[in-house]
Amino acid sequence: MSPYRFGDRAIKFSAKPQLESLSIRPNLKSKHYLHEVMVQQLQSQTVYFDFLIQFQTDPIRMPIEDPTIEWDETLSPYRKVATIKIPPQAFNSADQMQFCENLSFTPWHALPEHQPLGGINRMRRKVYEATAKVRHELNHTPQREPDIEDLLN
Repeated sequence: MSPYRFGDRAIKFSAKPQLESLSIRPNLKSKHYLHEVMVQQLQSQTVYFDFLIQFQTDPIRMPIEDPTIEWDETLSPYRKVATIKIPPQAFNSADQMQFCENLSFTPWHALPEHQPLGGINRMRRKVYEATAKVRHELNHTPQREPDIEDLLN
């Protein structure tokens, strides 16, 4: 995990599922097994995740510029700050999959006080922008933010 800004501090974050056990076994031979399990799981139940953050407490032992160095949880344990709730839903229609294909993800679409930090994130920004540009060109779709009409369909 790479670090992010949390106001004037640095953090790493994690989302941990609140599952007792996975009720659906993935078919690991399928190249889309994660998508398939997610579709099955969300057809019938609400899924919850604990949203956790870990504060940087030692800039030497918990560097921002080297994400290969794991931040020691004895120096700063992860703390739960929220619960993510994903209600049951169907999201596998052709229209929804097309809508999803034309979205662009970037961790920089955030408040300035939550922006990604470090050299790896600066590089990722350029890669994400280039990838989105190429994908939209190949899909012959403009790169834009979804509006309320998109979300209601």
